[in-house]
Amino acid sequence: MAETTDNVPANSTDDSLASLRSSILDYRRENGRTYHRVSDGIKGAKRVLDVGTGTGIWALDYADAHPEASVIGVDLSPIQPVYVPPNCRFEIDDLEKEWTWTELFDFIFIRSMVGSFKSWPDAIKQAYDNLEPGGYLEIQDNEFPIFCDDGSMPADSQVLRWTQLIVEATDIVGKSMAVAPTFKQLLEDAGFEDVQGRQEKWPISPWQQKDPKQRELGICSRAGTMEGLEPICMALFTRVLGWTREEVFVFCAGVRDELKQQKVHGYFNAYAAWGRKPEKKEGEEEASYHVPNDEVLGVDLSPIQPELNLEPGGYLEMQDNGFPLLCTDGTMPDDSLIYKWSQLLVESTGLIGQPLDDAPKFKQMLEDAGFEDVHERKEIWPIGPWPEEGTKEHELGMWCQSITMESLEALSLALFTRVLGWSRARTLVFCAGAREELKQQNIHAYFDVSLLDIEPEIDDGASSIDGSREQDRLGKQAERRVGLLSQAHLLPDLTHNLWLLTWDNKLCNCPKNAGAKRVLDIGTGTGVWALDYVVDFPQVLGVDLSPIQPGFVPPNCSFEVDDVEKEWLWSEPFDLIFVRNMIASFSDWPGMIAKAYERLEPGGYLELQDNMFPLMCRDDTMTDDFKPFEWTKLVMEAAATMGRPVNVAASFKQMLEDAGFVDVEEKKAIWPYNPWPKDSKLKELGLWAQASAGSGIEAASMALFTRVLNWTKEEATVFIAEVRNEHKKIGVHAYYDVYAAWGRKPEKKDEEAVVPS
Repeated sequence: MAETTDNVPANSTDDSLASLRSSILDYRRENGRTYHRVSDGIKGAKRVLDVGTGTGIWALDYADAHPEASVIGVDLSPIQPVYVPPNCRFEIDDLEKEWTWTELFDFIFIRSMVGSFKSWPDAIKQAYDNLEPGGYLEIQDNEFPIFCDDGSMPADSQVLRWTQLIVEATDIVGKSMAVAPTFKQLLEDAGFEDVQGRQEKWPISPWQQKDPKQRELGICSRAGTMEGLEPICMALFTRVLGWTREEVFVFCAGVRDELKQQKVHGYFNAYAAWGRKPEKKEGEEEASYHVPNDEVLGVDLSPIQPELNLEPGGYLEMQDNGFPLLCTDGTMPDDSLIYKWSQLLVESTGLIGQPLDDAPKFKQMLEDAGFEDVHERKEIWPIGPWPEEGTKEHELGMWCQSITMESLEALSLALFTRVLGWSRARTLVFCAGAREELKQQNIHAYFDVSLLDIEPEIDDGASSIDGSREQDRLGKQAERRVGLLSQAHLLPDLTHNLWLLTWDNKLCNCPKNAGAKRVLDIGTGTGVWALDYVVDFPQVLGVDLSPIQPGFVPPNCSFEVDDVEKEWLWSEPFDLIFVRNMIASFSDWPGMIAKAYERLEPGGYLELQDNMFPLMCRDDTMTDDFKPFEWTKLVMEAAATMGRPVNVAASFKQMLEDAGFVDVEEKKAIWPYNPWPKDSKLKELGLWAQASAGSGIEAASMALFTRVLNWTKEEATVFIAEVRNEHKKIGVHAYYDVYAAWGRKPEKKDEEAVVPS
């Protein structure tokens, strides 16, 4: 089961709280916490290990509640947040292999890990060996398959079949899902003392009406199950059971639909067991010495960030550290692993033409490029806190050591395996050794750091609208969005602010801009519209094919990954369905609108918003060979070839009327292609449109041009560069037509009024 929410109100029975964020099942069962023996007391744990941390929600919760504790979360997947409390960190590691921490823990917590270990006795032994004498291990998990006591679950129940297939597949790979009832015995067999256990029921849906706690557990359990269906099933069913991907999707849709109906009164048995490692006996040896692995951070190669161009007189500042490591006091031998690591990075990046040792050359490069008033400043970053305590260098060393240890695998793995021909195992072992060396602090090495700021020569003929002033004008909202979400998702958030400016800061134009109770956001993307809407209104569900939404969201907002071109399976109707930026996403717009009509309650609204292709111009300043105009025509051609037109927005109003909506209205606006207008609002719209287009042109073009129009990647890249270069031509007064259309599903009285007597 997935991890759960810690802020679902205790008295709530509203199914709208079933959010899909990673914290949804974090039900605080005892004294407001999800752990038992080690609680909010005088003797709280000081060093804590969270095994199978997932998104890190439990570790973050514990670290927040216990600022005196040091919490480490470990998982195979790098899905934890980057910004964490100073007493919490995350590592990526396979804990079926040897545990290699140097310091012992006094609390180890394992939750939701059935199906993860081939040998639970071995995992528990490793935990035992890594605990301080007197430390505690707690294990929590649910048992598969599901149970039912009242005969409401037939033998052909899809949910029952799903849990049975999970058990079958995990048994085949030797990772049983039925181990939770044995936790207490496993702890006793491993030598733990004061072993205790606890059992609860998790209803699979909120079918239990009489018991508020059971109903709320059902809400959380169903949300977690529906969130995890495809991720849990896909690999097991296709690789182990031999299913096709399509069969898995169809089966999961059936399971999800059955869960929504609440007819099956099934439940999981959930178990918790905990025990204490005996106090150290006289003469007992200390635990063995270990070498830890650390966290892998994600790196994005996608060129979807906005261009930052300088206007005349503007400044550019560059900051970076040099490679390899340096040492002036003889403490770093030639066979030092951390020194060798820095040399290998230089070697491998040099082989692929992206050298790491350019920082010392920045000053000369910038002077050669024509910049003037070039200033350089140099600092050092010690690789550990070896300088004198209390100095700036000591603090820099603490940060540098932490960041380097955090980044070892992330920086090394692809380079060493793909460029240098190392195996993955060799790389991981090498990084573990380098990390251990960093911890010892007996090597007084450092990075040279170069900081430069420069002013370009003034060219009277130069002109740039996409410059630093305009980037500032894009506002603090864009800065905030980029900070909260990955830069890889900058385009949807820039576009969101473009829409807000277009409609005078309204999230939608229909009467449900305020007052909707249950909202569906189709094509939610990063979820920015949904997250803005839930600030003031009850329940919002965002749906997209891509799981790029944030993990931590308000309790009244949830996200699902689904293909809305297929059957819609929501059982409860919505009173607002919102569809934006979905041109080229549907092959059958009338069919999609019909589905929305069916899922609206009487009186509910559907609103559609999108822009038209191609670019338009009213004053003949745009010629047919204007590259952005050519680009829009090519996108239209490719999308039409795929049967997914991009010029449908002007037809939204008629489509809504044809589908049976009443009180249909339409608003039309324009998006200037860049800030050419004199009108202040239109100029600002042009700035946003220019930034959005510049950020997303590769993402919107590359697949279409190469896979549909059969261009080479090189041809597409050259053309895209030409398009981007002409973004700045404010002598061309081009724009997109933009439409919003909305309509109301008739209420019964409306339908009766038009029925002939």
